[in-house]
Amino acid sequence: MKINSSTNKLFTEIQIKELSLYVIEKYGTDLLLDELTESIYLVMENIPGIDSLTTKQIQSLNSRIRNQYYEEIRNRK
Repeated sequence: MKINSSTNKLFTEIQIKELSLYVIEKYGTDLLLDELTESIYLVMENIPGIDSLTTKQIQSLNSRIRNQYYEEIRNRK
């Protein structure tokens, strides 16, 4: 997965879903907020170009992945 800087959205909804599913697969569905945040940051570290994003963009990406994570968990119940 690479960052697409030519679009307004850095990641598509599909990519956000894939990242949230990866977090679930790797870290589980019972993470506390701090654990989830740390897990998302660990996953994002492996994305090429992530270090070129601003703090605000990183926080926005984290929020989008976190929201998708919770949605995926709700859909499993």
